[in-house]
Amino acid sequence: MKYLERVVFIAWYIWKARNEVVFNSGLPNPEWTMRRALEAFREFSDAVVPSRFHMDNPTVEDFISQWRAPENGCFKLNCDATVGKNGEEASAAVVIRDNNGILVNGSAVLTSVSSSLQGELVAIRQACGMISDLGYQNALVESDSQVAIKLSVSELVPPWEVSAVVWDIRKMREDLNIIFGWVKRTANKLAHVVAKKALKGLLPRDWVVLPPNFISSILARDSLLRL
Repeated sequence: MKYLERVVFIAWYIWKARNEVVFNSGLPNPEWTMRRALEAFREFSDAVVPSRFHMDNPTVEDFISQWRAPENGCFKLNCDATVGKNGEEASAAVVIRDNNGILVNGSAVLTSVSSSLQGELVAIRQACGMISDLGYQNALVESDSQVAIKLSVSELVPPWEVSAVVWDIRKMREDLNIIFGWVKRTANKLAHVVAKKALKGLLPRDWVVLPPNFISSILARDSLLRL
């Protein structure tokens, strides 16, 4: 995971350097670009350590590997995004379950993105918006994207291409007192499958009210695992 995060920062700074050359007639400086990217990566890594999420930030739950129900009276919103082969279109999905593991609501939308990270953040912002619209007082948002969760809960300056989405998330997090959780894909499988099916146009319109087999089977499995 650290390797992938480093690649993200290097790619971002290469893109910024390219824009400086193209639009501002700047001179390319590969050594400076790489140094800036690695410095930003080190700052990012030092600011938020996953194993200390819960201790340092009360709005982040511990890293978990399987879905578990929230406390009584709370709702859990799992988020995920799937990017198409063209790298520009994505589906952002949110599934909401109560403390009994019952699917109570959900959303899946198609959107244009510039990266998979942007898609993950759009899904998280979508979940925060649903919390506001539905008037939930106690809600937990989970995602299997470590970088997206870090950006949502930290005070670091986000990459420019996702900055607007990140600021929206942080504002809603503060206003609505939302808790965020970073989980493994195995604990986020329902949202992942919904996003994948939506991108392929295989998600029924009434999937929340009448869950198809690929959804009901995951709901049943998660219910058994939490017993």
